[in-house]
Amino acid sequence: MEKLVLVHLSDIHFTGSSGNVHDVDQNVRDELLRDVATLTGQLGSATGVLVTGDIAFSGMKEEYRHAAEWLRKVCDAVGCEEQHVSVVPGNHDVDRRLAGGVITKMLHQSIRGLDGPAIDSKLREFFSDTQSASALLAPLAEYNVFAQRYGCEVSAKDPYWQRNLVLSCGTTIRMRGLCSAYVSNAEDDKGKMVLGTAYVGVQRDNGVMHLTLCHHPPEWLRDQDPVDDYLNSRVHIQLFGHKHAQRVNMI
Repeated sequence: MEKLVLVHLSDIHFTGSSGNVHDVDQNVRDELLRDVATLTGQLGSATGVLVTGDIAFSGMKEEYRHAAEWLRKVCDAVGCEEQHVSVVPGNHDVDRRLAGGVITKMLHQSIRGLDGPAIDSKLREFFSDTQSASALLAPLAEYNVFAQRYGCEVSAKDPYWQRNLVLSCGTTIRMRGLCSAYVSNAEDDKGKMVLGTAYVGVQRDNGVMHLTLCHHPPEWLRDQDPVDDYLNSRVHIQLFGHKHAQRVNMI
């Protein structure tokens, strides 16, 4: 049977000074490249590279330039084509200057004051309106420019991305990239982030295994319970970031 090898990275936090003599994380990145090259020798080439958010540190253009250059090195090390990189945004991929704007902040506050189905209703209302959708998406503008090269940008029309990996055995791995950073600003705290249950409601289908990528784990979400219920009842593999700790839970 065909072997599926996916490299999961998260919270790589590139800054404008990444790669210069003051970069304290350069050694970690170099060691990671050595590690994945060694694993590739053992497991074979990777099918894809998956990054669950916080690619940048403050959502700036220069940070994404560094990230793109390094991800090309990762792809070379694991024998994966660059178009098979998949990314989702995290709270550090948000431009906080834009997220602190009066209109954007008011939209955030109105969503964070809601619970349950009211959150989905408000997200639908805001993304259906050109002005409010623009205000919510503006802080992710540089992320979207970066993500476009991988086909992973988000918009009011497509608030998540989805793609299929079809294996030779006939099984389809359906990946969905979720955004938990639409409501993100300087007041981000545990329990204040929003995902939207409509976006996690994957459709069950014969011969399909579902895989989701999201930056914030459910316990960080205001809509944690319904999101957890949808994910755990339908999604076979769930990848998260944010916590800067490695853990594997069998669903």
